[in-house]
Amino acid sequence: MESIVDKQGGARYNLPGAVIFNETEDGQYHYGPVIKTYRWTDAKLKSLMRGPLRSSFTLEGALGPHQVVLTGHLFPHTRRVLFETQINSAGGSGHFMATVGFPGAGRFVTDTHFCVEDRDVSKISYTGEERRRKNVFYGGHWVDHSDGVNGVTLIGSTGEKGYQLFPEENVLGHFLLMVIPPDTTTWERYVTKDREGLGLQYFNYQLVFHSGDWKAANVVRHALEAQHPILPVFPNNPRLPRERTLPEEKSFLALSPATVQCSAFYRDRGRHLVRVYESAGSSTNVSLELPFQVSAAKEVDFNGNPLQKPVAVTGKTVRFDINPWEIVTLSVS
Repeated sequence: MESIVDKQGGARYNLPGAVIFNETEDGQYHYGPVIKTYRWTDAKLKSLMRGPLRSSFTLEGALGPHQVVLTGHLFPHTRRVLFETQINSAGGSGHFMATVGFPGAGRFVTDTHFCVEDRDVSKISYTGEERRRKNVFYGGHWVDHSDGVNGVTLIGSTGEKGYQLFPEENVLGHFLLMVIPPDTTTWERYVTKDREGLGLQYFNYQLVFHSGDWKAANVVRHALEAQHPILPVFPNNPRLPRERTLPEEKSFLALSPATVQCSAFYRDRGRHLVRVYESAGSSTNVSLELPFQVSAAKEVDFNGNPLQKPVAVTGKTVRFDINPWEIVTLSVS
């Protein structure tokens, strides 16, 4: 795809989800300079499907010596595009990337395990053994770019947790796979040959478009929803009598506000453990509604030892205050 337009905001993004291969001159840590960038040639549209909830297409083409089959799924109601990419890698020296180009200047933020951090490549020192490639930065599962009015989140569900900005094109690349040539002289001769990256490789990544900055759009929640979609399950058993079927709508666990996320909920002997974290950098009051009457709830640490946070219980609901970026684990019985 050459570009995609977010009709709600009017912003145009170039090369969304495109795959490139940067051939590098091998060097220390395999951070040698890029000597050639391969882009798709003679890509062909193999299939196209349109629907009210989702439209899909499949493209196939050559990426230098590599072959790529890319399937895109557009979900207009959630302003999301999911890419499923199959690369038949011929190996070599370099790395595969997925890209997205931005309509203008903006601010980068990325998740880093229970928090969100700014990424300004102009303030990163690219010196030292492992900072040999300029404008490369670490990110967890997603990176967001926004000018405060329009924004897009690149969710790297698979691949490396690394990204690179190409300022001259205003394009962000997400590292999918580094392929490393055979080496018989260094310590790498003792590691797995899988480092050569030969053969079929499978990746998926997503673009989620939004209005405002990452906080206004609640990017953390939408990224989690995109990474962990609801999956229907069809049990192989006869239909149950009407009185034993579930209602049309039922809440298993309700957590508010939306900037607080649930990362764990499990049973341990005679109690339930619930772990939540604040994801927008703001203090707030949390309301947690469970599917059973709560007799007691207290904060504990990761080992189950009691802590001192005040926790209020009313019927099935537990309430407590949470600090910016705080992780809270509750023992509920």
